[in-house]
Amino acid sequence: MSKFYAYYYIGNQQDGNSQDLNYQQPKLLSMTKIQNEDPKEHSVHLHPHLEIFYFESGQGSFFVNNNTYQVRAHDLIVVNAQTLHEQYSSIETPLVYYCLAIDNLKISNLEKNCISTQPYNQHRFENKNNPIYRFIQTILSELKTQKLGYLLQIHGILNQILVEISRMFNSPDITQPQLAIKNRNTAKIVKQYIDANYNQDITLDKLCSLVYVSKAALTSLFKEIYGISAMRYLTKVRLSQAQFLLRDTDMSITEISIRVGFNNPTYFSELFSKHLFLTPSEYRQHEKTKNK
Repeated sequence: MSKFYAYYYIGNQQDGNSQDLNYQQPKLLSMTKIQNEDPKEHSVHLHPHLEIFYFESGQGSFFVNNNTYQVRAHDLIVVNAQTLHEQYSSIETPLVYYCLAIDNLKISNLEKNCISTQPYNQHRFENKNNPIYRFIQTILSELKTQKLGYLLQIHGILNQILVEISRMFNSPDITQPQLAIKNRNTAKIVKQYIDANYNQDITLDKLCSLVYVSKAALTSLFKEIYGISAMRYLTKVRLSQAQFLLRDTDMSITEISIRVGFNNPTYFSELFSKHLFLTPSEYRQHEKTKNK
Protein backbone atom coordinates (compact mmCIF):
# COMPACT_ATOMS: atom_id res chain seq x y z
CA MET A 1 0.00 0.00 0.00
CA SER A 2 1.11 3.56 -0.64
CA LYS A 3 1.95 5.53 2.48
CA PHE A 4 0.18 8.84 2.89
CA TYR A 5 2.27 11.07 5.16
CA ALA A 6 -0.14 13.96 4.90
CA TYR A 7 -3.21 14.99 2.92
CA TYR A 8 -4.97 18.34 3.17
CA TYR A 9 -8.11 19.14 1.20
CA ILE A 10 -8.61 22.85 0.67
CA GLY A 11 -11.04 23.01 -2.25
CA ASN A 12 -13.60 25.81 -1.85
CA GLN A 13 -12.87 26.71 1.77
CA GLN A 14 -12.88 30.40 2.64
CA ASP A 15 -10.74 32.01 5.30
CA GLY A 16 -13.14 33.71 7.73
CA ASN A 17 -11.05 36.87 7.71
CA SER A 18 -10.65 37.17 3.95
CA GLN A 19 -14.17 36.98 2.47
CA ASP A 20 -14.23 40.72 1.94
CA LEU A 21 -11.08 40.57 -0.18
CA ASN A 22 -12.89 38.81 -3.06
CA TYR A 23 -9.88 36.55 -3.43
CA GLN A 24 -9.46 35.29 -6.95
CA GLN A 25 -7.79 32.20 -8.35
CA PRO A 26 -5.49 30.27 -8.81
CA LYS A 27 -6.52 27.97 -6.00
CA LEU A 28 -4.71 25.14 -4.22
CA LEU A 29 -7.17 22.24 -4.25
CA SER A 30 -5.05 19.79 -2.29
CA MET A 31 -1.55 19.05 -1.11
CA THR A 32 -0.33 15.52 -0.50
CA LYS A 33 2.86 13.91 0.72
CA ILE A 34 3.00 10.30 -0.35
CA GLN A 35 5.30 7.34 -0.87
CA ASN A 36 4.71 5.17 -3.94
CA GLU A 37 4.60 1.45 -3.33
CA ASP A 38 3.20 -1.24 -5.62
CA PRO A 39 2.96 0.08 -9.24
CA LYS A 40 -0.17 -2.06 -9.63
CA GLU A 41 -1.98 0.41 -7.36
CA HIS A 42 -1.73 3.08 -10.03
CA SER A 43 -2.98 3.58 -13.56
CA VAL A 44 -2.46 6.20 -16.22
CA HIS A 45 -4.89 9.07 -15.67
CA LEU A 46 -5.51 12.75 -16.28
CA HIS A 47 -7.06 15.66 -14.37
CA PRO A 48 -8.79 18.93 -15.22
CA HIS A 49 -6.34 20.66 -12.84
CA LEU A 50 -2.60 21.36 -12.91
CA GLU A 51 -0.33 19.14 -10.81
CA ILE A 52 3.07 20.00 -9.36
CA PHE A 53 5.27 17.15 -8.13
CA TYR A 54 8.35 17.61 -5.99
CA PHE A 55 10.27 14.40 -5.28
CA GLU A 56 11.87 14.47 -1.85
CA SER A 57 13.64 11.10 -2.06
CA GLY A 58 13.83 7.87 -4.02
CA GLN A 59 13.99 6.97 -7.69
CA GLY A 60 11.48 5.96 -10.29
CA SER A 61 9.86 6.72 -13.62
CA PHE A 62 7.28 9.21 -14.79
CA PHE A 63 5.04 8.22 -17.69
CA VAL A 64 3.44 11.04 -19.65
CA ASN A 65 1.86 11.05 -23.12
CA ASN A 66 3.48 7.74 -24.19
CA ASN A 67 6.96 8.79 -23.05
CA THR A 68 8.77 7.63 -19.92
CA TYR A 69 11.20 9.83 -18.00
CA GLN A 70 13.49 8.93 -15.10
CA VAL A 71 12.96 10.84 -11.85
CA ARG A 72 14.98 11.10 -8.64
CA ALA A 73 15.19 13.11 -5.43
CA HIS A 74 14.77 16.89 -5.89
CA ASP A 75 13.22 16.63 -9.34
CA LEU A 76 10.38 19.06 -9.99
CA ILE A 77 7.69 17.96 -12.44
CA VAL A 78 4.73 20.01 -13.62
CA VAL A 79 1.91 18.31 -15.53
CA ASN A 80 -0.63 20.44 -17.35
CA ALA A 81 -4.36 19.77 -17.17
CA GLN A 82 -5.76 16.97 -19.34
CA THR A 83 -2.36 15.28 -19.73
CA LEU A 84 -2.14 11.50 -19.37
CA HIS A 85 0.47 10.61 -16.74
CA GLU A 86 1.55 8.27 -13.97
CA GLN A 87 4.57 7.86 -11.71
CA TYR A 88 6.24 4.59 -10.71
CA SER A 89 8.74 3.93 -7.94
CA SER A 90 11.90 1.91 -8.02
CA ILE A 91 11.33 -1.19 -5.83
CA GLU A 92 14.59 -0.61 -3.95
CA THR A 93 14.19 3.15 -3.44
CA PRO A 94 10.50 4.15 -3.53
CA LEU A 95 9.60 7.71 -4.39
CA VAL A 96 8.50 10.04 -1.60
CA TYR A 97 7.01 13.20 -3.02
CA TYR A 98 4.69 16.17 -2.61
CA CYS A 99 1.83 16.71 -5.02
CA LEU A 100 0.01 20.03 -5.32
CA ALA A 101 -3.27 20.11 -7.25
CA ILE A 102 -4.08 23.58 -8.59
CA ASP A 103 -7.23 24.89 -10.23
CA ASN A 104 -8.31 28.15 -11.92
CA LEU A 105 -4.86 29.01 -13.20
CA LYS A 106 -4.99 31.17 -16.31
CA ILE A 107 -1.82 32.42 -17.96
CA SER A 108 -2.06 34.61 -21.05
CA ASN A 109 -2.00 32.64 -24.33
CA LEU A 110 -2.19 29.29 -22.51
CA GLU A 111 -5.09 26.95 -21.84
CA LYS A 112 -6.64 26.92 -18.38
CA ASN A 113 -4.49 25.13 -15.77
CA CYS A 114 -1.44 25.02 -18.01
CA ILE A 115 1.95 26.41 -17.01
CA SER A 116 3.59 26.27 -20.47
CA THR A 117 2.98 25.14 -24.04
CA GLN A 118 4.51 21.75 -23.17
CA PRO A 119 2.19 19.22 -21.47
CA TYR A 120 5.02 18.13 -19.18
CA ASN A 121 7.96 20.04 -17.70
CA GLN A 122 10.81 18.71 -15.58
CA HIS A 123 13.59 20.51 -13.71
CA ARG A 124 16.36 18.87 -11.71
CA PHE A 125 17.59 20.56 -8.53
CA GLU A 126 20.86 19.41 -6.99
CA ASN A 127 19.51 19.30 -3.45
CA LYS A 128 16.72 20.62 -1.22
CA ASN A 129 18.28 24.08 -1.05
CA ASN A 130 15.95 25.60 -3.63
CA PRO A 131 12.97 27.98 -3.47
CA ILE A 132 10.32 25.45 -4.55
CA TYR A 133 11.14 23.04 -1.72
CA ARG A 134 11.21 25.91 0.81
CA PHE A 135 7.83 27.19 -0.40
CA ILE A 136 6.33 23.69 -0.10
CA GLN A 137 7.62 23.31 3.45
CA THR A 138 6.11 26.68 4.38
CA ILE A 139 2.72 25.68 2.95
CA LEU A 140 2.92 22.39 4.85
CA SER A 141 3.62 24.25 8.10
CA GLU A 142 0.67 26.59 7.52
CA LEU A 143 -1.67 23.67 6.87
CA LYS A 144 -0.54 21.89 10.01
CA THR A 145 -0.91 24.88 12.35
CA GLN A 146 -3.88 26.60 10.63
CA LYS A 147 -3.21 29.93 12.28
CA LEU A 148 -5.31 32.99 11.58
CA GLY A 149 -5.24 33.81 7.87
CA TYR A 150 -3.51 30.58 6.88
CA LEU A 151 -5.50 30.20 3.65
CA LEU A 152 -4.46 33.66 2.52
CA GLN A 153 -0.88 32.77 3.40
CA ILE A 154 -0.78 29.49 1.48
CA HIS A 155 -2.34 31.03 -1.61
CA GLY A 156 0.18 33.84 -1.48
CA ILE A 157 2.97 31.25 -1.35
CA LEU A 158 1.25 29.31 -4.13
CA ASN A 159 1.46 32.39 -6.34
CA GLN A 160 5.19 32.60 -5.62
CA ILE A 161 5.60 28.96 -6.64
CA LEU A 162 3.67 29.52 -9.87
CA VAL A 163 5.73 32.61 -10.71
CA GLU A 164 9.00 30.69 -10.14
CA ILE A 165 7.84 27.77 -12.25
CA SER A 166 6.39 29.95 -14.99
CA ARG A 167 9.70 31.79 -15.30
CA MET A 168 11.57 28.50 -15.26
CA PHE A 169 9.63 26.96 -18.13
CA ASN A 170 8.69 30.03 -20.16
CA SER A 171 12.02 31.64 -20.96
CA PRO A 172 12.09 34.04 -23.96
CA ASP A 173 12.26 32.42 -27.36
CA ILE A 174 15.82 31.47 -28.20
CA THR A 175 17.39 32.41 -31.51
CA GLN A 176 18.00 29.91 -34.28
CA PRO A 177 21.77 29.79 -33.59
CA GLN A 178 21.05 29.16 -29.91
CA LEU A 179 18.57 26.42 -30.83
CA ALA A 180 21.16 24.79 -33.10
CA ILE A 181 23.70 24.78 -30.26
CA LYS A 182 21.14 23.31 -27.87
CA ASN A 183 20.26 20.55 -30.36
CA ARG A 184 23.92 19.73 -30.95
CA ASN A 185 24.54 19.49 -27.22
CA THR A 186 21.51 17.25 -26.75
CA ALA A 187 22.59 14.95 -29.56
CA LYS A 188 26.16 14.91 -28.22
CA ILE A 189 25.00 13.81 -24.75
CA VAL A 190 23.04 10.93 -26.28
CA LYS A 191 25.94 9.90 -28.53
CA GLN A 192 28.40 9.92 -25.63
CA TYR A 193 26.01 7.86 -23.54
CA ILE A 194 25.67 5.26 -26.31
CA ASP A 195 29.44 5.14 -26.85
CA ALA A 196 30.01 4.45 -23.15
CA ASN A 197 27.07 2.11 -22.53
CA TYR A 198 26.40 0.32 -25.84
CA ASN A 199 26.59 -3.09 -24.11
CA GLN A 200 23.77 -2.17 -21.71
CA ASP A 201 20.02 -2.40 -22.21
CA ILE A 202 19.36 0.87 -24.05
CA THR A 203 15.92 1.86 -25.28
CA LEU A 204 14.68 4.99 -26.98
CA ASP A 205 12.66 5.76 -23.85
CA LYS A 206 15.82 5.64 -21.76
CA LEU A 207 17.64 8.00 -24.13
CA CYS A 208 14.70 10.41 -24.11
CA SER A 209 14.63 10.47 -20.31
CA LEU A 210 18.34 11.27 -20.34
CA VAL A 211 17.81 14.57 -22.15
CA TYR A 212 14.10 15.30 -21.43
CA VAL A 213 12.85 15.25 -25.01
CA SER A 214 10.19 13.23 -26.80
CA LYS A 215 10.93 10.25 -29.05
CA ALA A 216 10.05 12.19 -32.18
CA ALA A 217 12.22 15.16 -31.18
CA LEU A 218 15.23 13.01 -30.29
CA THR A 219 14.99 10.96 -33.47
CA SER A 220 14.78 14.12 -35.57
CA LEU A 221 17.56 16.15 -33.96
CA PHE A 222 20.01 13.22 -33.65
CA LYS A 223 19.53 12.41 -37.33
CA GLU A 224 19.94 16.09 -38.20
CA ILE A 225 23.32 16.23 -36.38
CA TYR A 226 24.73 12.78 -37.16
CA GLY A 227 22.81 11.69 -40.24
CA ILE A 228 21.42 8.59 -38.52
CA SER A 229 18.84 7.92 -35.81
CA ALA A 230 20.03 7.28 -32.25
CA MET A 231 18.90 3.64 -32.27
CA ARG A 232 20.55 2.96 -35.63
CA TYR A 233 23.71 4.54 -34.29
CA LEU A 234 23.52 2.18 -31.29
CA THR A 235 23.31 -0.78 -33.68
CA LYS A 236 26.26 0.56 -35.67
CA VAL A 237 28.41 0.87 -32.53
CA ARG A 238 27.50 -2.62 -31.34
CA LEU A 239 28.28 -4.21 -34.71
CA SER A 240 31.56 -2.32 -34.94
CA GLN A 241 32.59 -3.69 -31.55
CA ALA A 242 31.49 -7.17 -32.62
CA GLN A 243 33.73 -6.95 -35.68
CA PHE A 244 36.69 -6.10 -33.47
CA LEU A 245 36.00 -9.03 -31.13
CA LEU A 246 35.50 -11.47 -34.02
CA ARG A 247 38.73 -10.32 -35.60
CA ASP A 248 40.99 -10.03 -32.56
CA THR A 249 39.70 -12.53 -29.98
CA ASP A 250 38.76 -16.19 -29.75
CA MET A 251 35.48 -15.48 -27.96
CA SER A 252 32.49 -17.50 -29.14
CA ILE A 253 29.81 -15.80 -31.19
CA THR A 254 27.37 -16.16 -28.28
CA GLU A 255 29.84 -14.49 -25.91
CA ILE A 256 30.45 -11.69 -28.38
CA SER A 257 26.73 -11.20 -28.87
CA ILE A 258 26.21 -10.71 -25.14
CA ARG A 259 29.36 -8.62 -24.74
CA VAL A 260 28.16 -6.02 -27.26
CA GLY A 261 24.60 -5.79 -25.93
CA PHE A 262 22.60 -8.44 -27.78
CA ASN A 263 20.96 -10.97 -25.47
CA ASN A 264 19.73 -13.06 -28.40
CA PRO A 265 22.64 -14.59 -30.42
CA THR A 266 20.31 -15.55 -33.26
CA TYR A 267 19.09 -11.99 -33.65
CA PHE A 268 22.69 -10.77 -33.44
CA SER A 269 23.74 -13.09 -36.27
CA GLU A 270 20.80 -12.04 -38.44
CA LEU A 271 21.52 -8.35 -37.88
CA PHE A 272 25.24 -8.82 -38.49
CA SER A 273 24.53 -10.61 -41.79
CA LYS A 274 22.06 -7.95 -42.86
CA HIS A 275 24.57 -5.12 -42.36
CA LEU A 276 27.84 -6.78 -43.38
CA PHE A 277 26.57 -9.38 -45.88
CA LEU A 278 28.48 -12.11 -44.01
CA THR A 279 27.55 -14.21 -41.00
CA PRO A 280 29.72 -13.65 -37.91
CA SER A 281 31.49 -16.97 -38.60
CA GLU A 282 32.10 -16.06 -42.24
CA TYR A 283 33.42 -12.65 -41.23
CA ARG A 284 35.85 -14.19 -38.74
CA GLN A 285 37.11 -16.69 -41.32
CA HIS A 286 37.43 -13.98 -43.96
CA GLU A 287 39.53 -11.83 -41.63
CA LYS A 288 41.81 -14.75 -40.70
CA THR A 289 42.36 -15.62 -44.36
CA LYS A 290 43.03 -11.98 -45.26
CA ASN A 291 45.71 -11.62 -42.60
CA LYS A 292 47.68 -14.78 -43.46
